[in-house]
Amino acid sequence: MEEASFELNVVLYNTVIDGLCKDRLVTEALNLSSEMTSKGIHPNLVTYNSLIQGLCKSGEWKEATKLLNDMLQHKIRLDMWTFSILVDTLWQKGEASRSRRSLQCDGSKGHWVLRGIEPNVVAYSSLINGYCLQNKMEEAVKTFNMMLMNGCSPSVSVIC
Repeated sequence: MEEASFELNVVLYNTVIDGLCKDRLVTEALNLSSEMTSKGIHPNLVTYNSLIQGLCKSGEWKEATKLLNDMLQHKIRLDMWTFSILVDTLWQKGEASRSRRSLQCDGSKGHWVLRGIEPNVVAYSSLINGYCLQNKMEEAVKTFNMMLMNGCSPSVSVIC
């Protein structure tokens, strides 16, 4: 990207990093992220989400966890996209109990809280679909009811 005749910025880097991750070229995306940082351009939420998703899809959960910790150390708040990436990955790995713990289930309030983020339909869908994949229909129904109780309207994608 050195030969470019335009100014390199976080949006340009994020676009290329996301494309590389979608093409499963995660090592190249991580290298580009390092280049970006060395040039004084700081990764943002979009950068981290792209890299974390790329790592998760490549089965590199430990590396994704390191990146997540790095993100938190740089005080970059997680969003619903980050939340969904993590939940989907944990379910696919068959780690339902770890998924619930990472969401800090608060039974007294009747909803999950991940670092102060209120789940939306995407997050609830990830949880419900995960329960369905694990054949835990009672938990899926409880989560669906919790979603309704918290004022979140279901979409067609919520159906197992």
